[in-house]
Amino acid sequence: MAIISVLLTMSALSFAVEDGSGEDESVLKFEAGGKEFRDEGDYFINRFYDYVTAWHRGSVLKAREGIYHSGTGDISFYGETSFRDSLRQVFADTLLYNENSHEALALGNVRVIEGDRTLIADRLRYNKDMKFIIASGSVYINDDSTRAVLQGESAEFSDSTGVGYITGNPRLEKLDDNDMLMTVACEDTILFLENERIIMLWNNVVAVRDSMKLSCADTLEIRELDNSIRLWNDVVATKDSLTAWSTFAAWNDSSETLVMSGEPKIEYRVNDSREGAPSALTTVNTVAGDTIRVSISERKIQGTTITGSVKSVTASTDSSGATYDKSVIESAVMRLVMEDDTISMISAEGTAQSYYYRNATAEESRFVNSASGDTLSFFFDKGALSEMKIYGYGGSPGAGKYLNYEPFVESAASDSTQAADAEEGSES
Repeated sequence: MAIISVLLTMSALSFAVEDGSGEDESVLKFEAGGKEFRDEGDYFINRFYDYVTAWHRGSVLKAREGIYHSGTGDISFYGETSFRDSLRQVFADTLLYNENSHEALALGNVRVIEGDRTLIADRLRYNKDMKFIIASGSVYINDDSTRAVLQGESAEFSDSTGVGYITGNPRLEKLDDNDMLMTVACEDTILFLENERIIMLWNNVVAVRDSMKLSCADTLEIRELDNSIRLWNDVVATKDSLTAWSTFAAWNDSSETLVMSGEPKIEYRVNDSREGAPSALTTVNTVAGDTIRVSISERKIQGTTITGSVKSVTASTDSSGATYDKSVIESAVMRLVMEDDTISMISAEGTAQSYYYRNATAEESRFVNSASGDTLSFFFDKGALSEMKIYGYGGSPGAGKYLNYEPFVESAASDSTQAADAEEGSES
């Protein structure tokens, strides 16, 4: 015998049920402007239209139209759909809900509002019992409470653990308390630990804040509670005329310091002109040691401290690429002081020694000298060495030597005695 289909159309007043405020929230309830009923034997299908509202287990679902399948427990909502529970509101073109799994699937122009946080995506799956969200398709998250925006192709978040992921070339933009924007992007994943206020990014990470740029090949970690950023593997930091490299780096936003370790190296580059030089000069200062600490104030580099077997090489070249002058300084500790984005002073401390070579156009202006002492201080004017002070060992005078001119030898800093006819003198 063929299944008989029965079509019933009723008004809202004739079939309206309780408004969802009843005691038993586990019972699925509907209210709509109209309803069509179809008996399929083992199950039935209800179609609700002229705006439908459904209540189930503390959730409220609304749409222009809804279709309920009693066999599967599936409800399909179409047109101006919304889902609301105690945690969030979900809006979409289409909303699918299952009364057995308590899972909602939102499709098309998805928008989620949760307190100060808004999520936009093409598709979203929300499991109420597990308190778990999976979003996909041009995911965009705006969090006014942390002044942050997250973007990617897909995202997952657990209300229970406070752990979330964003994948698909994810990107983070965040404003600090001074309205300064930091942008961070990577090729793999952004992980955020909401309870610990930690954000981590993996694989070819790039962070830009004002004129500072930080990048690494492995992991970047943002720790919001102590205002710090940490980076691992192939770290590169650039700020104005500074470029630095290391294996590990840590930036502290409160003290505005960058600490680098793991074969760190730092380079300053400046263009200048000097009397006696054949053309404008490009001066590059490269410093390496065990640890490098860069201090920044008012968005400018104020100084750098390098510790542990420090070696500094400063070279100026003319337009032809020829070396005009070059210096090598070695010490246990070295401090570089910056003014107007150029080095104004270098202080080498702890068994310090230096070698300086100038290849001026005029032969009478060419010279080589060396110095050693407890502390060597070099003062610069627009990139050019203007003064040097030598402080000796245990209060005794330091040693300074002028050597006969000869082409620069890299090892001369530690072998300055090679000039047999050196004339010893003291610098001040």
